Amino acid sequence: MKIKTSKTVIIFLISEFAVLIALILLILNADKSSIKVKVLVKPELEFGDVCFSFNEGLAVVTDKEGKFGYVDKYGKFAVPCVYCSARNFSEGLAAVAKDNGSLGEWGFIDTSGNTIIDFIYDYAYNFSEGLAMVEKNGKWGFIDTSGQIVTPCIYAALSDFNEGLACARRIGDDMCGYIDKTGKVVIDFIYYYRTDGNYFSDGLAAVMKDNKWGFIDKTGNVAVPCIYEYAVGFYNGLAAVQNEDYKWGLIDKTGNVVEPFIHDACEFGDMWSPYAYAPRELTAEQRNGKWGFADKYGKTAVPFIYDNAEDFSEGLAWVQKDGKWGILEAENGI
Repeated sequence: MKIKTSKTVIIFLISEFAVLIALILLILNADKSSIKVKVLVKPELEFGDVCFSFNEGLAVVTDKEGKFGYVDKYGKFAVPCVYCSARNFSEGLAAVAKDNGSLGEWGFIDTSGNTIIDFIYDYAYNFSEGLAMVEKNGKWGFIDTSGQIVTPCIYAALSDFNEGLACARRIGDDMCGYIDKTGKVVIDFIYYYRTDGNYFSDGLAAVMKDNKWGFIDKTGNVAVPCIYEYAVGFYNGLAAVQNEDYKWGLIDKTGNVVEPFIHDACEFGDMWSPYAYAPRELTAEQRNGKWGFADKYGKTAVPFIYDNAEDFSEGLAWVQKDGKWGILEAENGI
């Protein structure tokens, strides 16, 4: 019988040890995400609060006195905290309010803080598809990015433009229809107005008639009959709907049920946003009292060491520790 030499034994032991180390590392990294995230700014920034995620490279923050301003991805001020209210930047402009935010004090600024549209509105929202909702004397209309009135302030309520159409509610009742970007009514006022806006997504809009929900297309034709107790807009060809037993399921754009009505809650995402059932690459989560980030498979991408965290936007996310804010940056702009 041939006896192994000591050299052979040593090589064998080293090989076995390497395999053991590899297995240990595999186990230790089993819960770790492959998405790389780095600390762009350590949690050393002091703000009154962080109000929104990053949009068009800037984020809304407040100072200790409650005034609003904007910072860049490094936490440096791009627009000082001089406003009493502010919204995210959209299409290069942001709606902000002067003084106490009361009637007649909303306007729009650019990313340098220059006033682009005068502070003449009672209220204002972000631009969407080139137009922004503004309120004057209790009525709503649309303006373009130059401040020109496109749709006069004649409506009780409006939604943002989405896919070229906006939902509008008439003065005096709860009925809504749809207008195009010229202000022309293209779908008559025959549907019930929903406060989150009966907006179009995937070419269809959720509407309510005779206390039941269904879907219409952009010409006003019924795509899915109004037979449901509630409905959430389409995303990637699917929509969440609630049946007469108040169970939730999913339907396709022809009304065929593709996920049975077995769910007690709208588990497909935030009820108010059809886009919420798109799985996030990274999501802020709280575990054992601390915040971190997990990927869509539940694996840890950022350790759970923070006191607070906001979801990623434009590859950036706010985190808070010991009362101070920092900024994380994810690879590939997640």
